[in-house]
Amino acid sequence: MKPILLALCLSVGCSCGSKTETSPSQPEDSTSSTVASNSQPAIPAYEPEPIDTVTFKKFIDLFQESGADMPDWALEFVGAQVGENEHFTTQPILETEPVYLVCFSKFSPVGPGVETLYVATLGKDGSVISNFEMGESYPSSGPGGGGKEYQYTYDSERKVMSVIRSVTDWDEEAQDEFTIESTNPYYINKDGELVAGRAYPQVSEEKLDVAGLSSYSKDELKIMRNEVFAVYGYIFKTEPLKSHFAAMPWYKGEHDNVDDYLTDLEKENIALIKQVENGK
Repeated sequence: MKPILLALCLSVGCSCGSKTETSPSQPEDSTSSTVASNSQPAIPAYEPEPIDTVTFKKFIDLFQESGADMPDWALEFVGAQVGENEHFTTQPILETEPVYLVCFSKFSPVGPGVETLYVATLGKDGSVISNFEMGESYPSSGPGGGGKEYQYTYDSERKVMSVIRSVTDWDEEAQDEFTIESTNPYYINKDGELVAGRAYPQVSEEKLDVAGLSSYSKDELKIMRNEVFAVYGYIFKTEPLKSHFAAMPWYKGEHDNVDDYLTDLEKENIALIKQVENGK
């Protein structure tokens, strides 16, 4: 069965020893470095008491339809807090194996409106395993303001959700808006939790500096740099990077070259990381 791919746009408002020489913005497949371990940060869980079978089935049935209003009893079940004039609706993606995964969003009438995406995983007994806020979406307010937008896709075969985040801000010096886009994969672990896959998402989300990078080992810097290529599906050719990323549940090698996927910020940070690596 081919992966079911769904998308939603919330748009309201270490290398050492011998190595293969590469340019700073290219992945490096080295055959001589020991790859540092990459722990996967778990997402905080909300754990209310399981509900009865009939009520749980009624809750899951809500998600058979995208855009359906969520009643108070359903919001109470997942611990959602509702403010004045706010309302929650179901969103695409209803996963049933190995656990239930549901998405829902809250609309808040602040300014032009703010849409907030939530994701929950639930056990077969109705227990809530993970329940957390994925992000907000609202339009840019121009000079001095900013905006956010989230999109997500879901691969039902690999149980992997990929979240693409766009953050718009204002460059005072250039007197113009700029946008930073980042891709972050999440996967369902053996405990049924939806877990963030990237160990170093900051490479795609903020401008790094030498002082901050100096605290990492050479092996950590190598993983940090190549993780960006892995997120975009680069096919690693040599060890240990090939085995390291193959062990990541979210990784899927699909491309021999991912240069066109890299953002300007990622290219800049990759070059800086490479510089710090070479200085160690």
